[in-house]
Amino acid sequence: MAAHLPTSFASGRYRVDRPLGEGGRKEVYLALDTRLDRNVVVSWIKASALADGERERLQREVQALARLGGHPHVVTILDAGEEGGRPYLVTEFMAGESVALWLEQRPDKRLSTQEALRVAGQIAEALAHAHREGILHRDLKPANVWLDEKGNVKLGDFGLALFLDRPRVTSSGSVVGTPEYMSPEQALGQPLGPATDLYALGAMLYEMLAGRPPFVADTPIAVVSQHLHAAPVAPSWHATDLPHAVDEFVLRLLSKAMEDRLETAEEACETIQALEGRRFDSGSQDPTPERNPLDRLARGLFVGRAEEMSKLRASLEEAFAGRTCLSLIAGEPGIGKTRLAQEICTYARLRGALTLFGRCYEGGAAPAFWPFAQILRALVDEGGDEIRGLAEGDAAPALAQVLSDVPDDAASEGDATSRLPRCVFSRRTREAIKTVIF
Repeated sequence: MAAHLPTSFASGRYRVDRPLGEGGRKEVYLALDTRLDRNVVVSWIKASALADGERERLQREVQALARLGGHPHVVTILDAGEEGGRPYLVTEFMAGESVALWLEQRPDKRLSTQEALRVAGQIAEALAHAHREGILHRDLKPANVWLDEKGNVKLGDFGLALFLDRPRVTSSGSVVGTPEYMSPEQALGQPLGPATDLYALGAMLYEMLAGRPPFVADTPIAVVSQHLHAAPVAPSWHATDLPHAVDEFVLRLLSKAMEDRLETAEEACETIQALEGRRFDSGSQDPTPERNPLDRLARGLFVGRAEEMSKLRASLEEAFAGRTCLSLIAGEPGIGKTRLAQEICTYARLRGALTLFGRCYEGGAAPAFWPFAQILRALVDEGGDEIRGLAEGDAAPALAQVLSDVPDDAASEGDATSRLPRCVFSRRTREAIKTVIF
């Protein structure tokens, strides 16, 4: 917060009471409007941010809020001006907290199904109004949604708003937004539309239901990469009480392609209203036999491995975040090791991971290093990109040495693939290996 707390704005009209918070581009204060005797919020742009286009962003927010004024689920703008050469914005005071803080205060960081649907429905109404006025929010997230004294929500912070009926302020191809809620097209700097905000709505609803965003990683780049390439698992993987219909709705909003999501925010409103009417929290359950694509494996006859699956899923998330992990499953025969491995592999495939198998056999019938040979063959059959990475890395000599330990007398001398067993590789695969690795 500023070293010296401002005492007032607008020649004393807005008397500062206390600071409310501070972001990278502005300071936020609670103030009293002495003319109308009411509390207001004053957002004051930092001097250090003025050179980064914040003046233009604030002007855009002022214009967006002015155009959207009067909607019950959009924060109301009251005034705007400059103080000390720095622009400020005056908006209504929301007696409640942000949804981000609301979630943070929950023990499990999530809302009930009905609460989450109610909040999402009101946000969808705000988005529908904004889209009708030709405005995309582009930065929908829990921190930008506020609660009033009655618990209703209002959408604010239109600083990144895009007006569809005027030239862009940011250059074409630039990326703006918050990684955890950013659509694939937004991350790629591609043309945006109403479906962009609906993707962010899906990510926010996912977090309200599951207690975490759909993708988590150590760096913003890793999070964005998952938005682009990884398939999100259903929120019921993290909150097992969620109905199939809610899973289906959230995952549709999180579709990678814009055309696969809902077409309009109005359609999202209608869907949410229908879901709310089913009263899931009353104890009624979905009649659908499988709540998500993994139910046949994750539930049903597969029981008693919740702790192991939780650890394996955590290891997979570590891998998605860029940290190498090795998990070993051990135990007596017949206790379900294979089933557990199949379970995590199914989960990994739905998350967009490449899964490969190499099987070991007792006795002397199989060649040495047989599992590694199977995995190598599978990598080549997948297209060669992954195996090319191995060839260019430090593991290439060791890999060649491992595979050279199995002779093949039928191949010509000097041909590196001659040392690979014919029983492992087809002719096409052998040629690919020769070209890529050796």
